[in-house]
Amino acid sequence: MALVLGVLALCGCSARAVGLPDLSTVTAPTVTPRPVDIATSPQLGALQLRNTGGLPASEPSAAGDLLPPAMDALRAQLPAAKDFERISVYDDSVYFTVADPTGPGRSISATYSATDGLRVFDPQPATDDPYPLDEFDVGVPARLVAGIENRFPTLHVTDFDLRRSLSYDLGLVWNVDVQDARGRLATVFADLDGTIVAVDLA
Repeated sequence: MALVLGVLALCGCSARAVGLPDLSTVTAPTVTPRPVDIATSPQLGALQLRNTGGLPASEPSAAGDLLPPAMDALRAQLPAAKDFERISVYDDSVYFTVADPTGPGRSISATYSATDGLRVFDPQPATDDPYPLDEFDVGVPARLVAGIENRFPTLHVTDFDLRRSLSYDLGLVWNVDVQDARGRLATVFADLDGTIVAVDLA
């Protein structure tokens, strides 16, 4: 017991008081507001344009405005589906993979186009971690295409992917391919509300 008390006494001798500032004098941290217009996003400043002689990208822009009707068609045909594995948006179609509501470990793929509507395929083994069906804003792809291409007229946003395996360490984000006349220029990553969070140059 004496040994324990001695150790405690030594520890007590080494203790010292630490003063804290008056809370009324501490300035609260500020948060940079998210830009309303995607074209003004500061992250887009990381894009380094290449000399393409003023020529635009040869690949067509992704049809972001197809996603809302594609989602409506998917909900109508697969009303029991609750989780996605993948959403991909291209220039003329949208590709879905959803968790099969009738069997764990399985997924169902579907494609949507303005001319053919929704086509649903047979179940396959699941390949990616799912996320909730209602977790994102279906208007984001169209806004990203408009914002990026308005700021950089020679660039095209050519496709979108929303998959956990392509979100890396950024959480669940849109993986957005941006091209110029020479090919892929960069991958832009955007939150589910459209806020650009990172740019990865090719």
